[in-house]
Amino acid sequence: MPRSRPPALLRRPPRPPPPRRARLGALALLAAACGGSSGTPPTPVPAPVPVDPAAAGERPPSDPAPPVDRPGSGASIAPAATRWRFARTPGAQVTTVRAEADVERLAADGRSEPRPEIERVERGAIVSLILARDATGETAVTGRVDSLVVRAAPRVRPAAPPAGGPGGVRVRGALDARGGARLELDAGIDGRCATPAGAESVVALALARESLPRVPAALAVGTRWRDTTTVADCAGTIPLRVQTSAAYEVLGAPDEATWQQVGPAGGLDPAGVVRVRRQTTLTVRGQGFAAGRFASVAGSGTGEGILLLDAARGRLLLLDDATETTVALTLAGDPAQRFAQRARTRVVARP
Repeated sequence: MPRSRPPALLRRPPRPPPPRRARLGALALLAAACGGSSGTPPTPVPAPVPVDPAAAGERPPSDPAPPVDRPGSGASIAPAATRWRFARTPGAQVTTVRAEADVERLAADGRSEPRPEIERVERGAIVSLILARDATGETAVTGRVDSLVVRAAPRVRPAAPPAGGPGGVRVRGALDARGGARLELDAGIDGRCATPAGAESVVALALARESLPRVPAALAVGTRWRDTTTVADCAGTIPLRVQTSAAYEVLGAPDEATWQQVGPAGGLDPAGVVRVRRQTTLTVRGQGFAAGRFASVAGSGTGEGILLLDAARGRLLLLDDATETTVALTLAGDPAQRFAQRARTRVVARP
């Protein structure tokens, strides 16, 4: 493989320094890890990017990714607001998810090679959800995940066609009393990692969950809360359990840098937008078969990100998240292979 230069981060929106989570980030690493484990790699977890990055205002994937500033470090542009009421309102919400990860195979001692080989995995999807209150007063969630595609180095094979067909991968669920969402695949959709369509559906469900973070109703500067989730994911044909612990803190109104990413286009009042910091840790565990051999996966990561919330409409406007993850992949009869990944995940609401 030709030599690659070390990864750099995106130019446009500010990003946190590595660490964090992102289930997406962990999955990108594992897809590359499993893809490089033998001469015939298993089908990787689908790793999407938006169908038309230029139309979405994104940087073309081939451009270099220069360093950026830490998000949330600037002064608020609407300092007068210190308390908000976050209420999810019925209706449709559409978000674009984009993730980029640089994956590096480590030396046996866990350190970087003198001339590291870096592979980039880029993912994206469009998540469309509808929130509607039923007769019992509960808010039901239905929707779909569209445009699951992959751009990756040759070792990480592109995914199969979208599992949900022209209608995307369908999801359903309900909001819970704590401000989060319970989502699952719609009835009849394959959710097994052993099939390409099933693995893609599992990842689509994880993407949908990214657009509905847990948020309490009463928010004020300094408000803190925690959330722990355990979800199923896939690394190729290997089923995984990913546990994520997140700590949130309300910082105030948006700063100039984050506001420019969502405010002007949406015609929003910055006084009604809440800036939240999230710090996360994750663990990854799984076992199964890759290229006909028994394989086990174990890893962990940390990260930090910034969320912008539209309090009046009760929706996520922006998630800008960075993670560092390390994973060990062990194939029966072989020493463990270790991988390091630096990933960035962005979730942006569409007007």
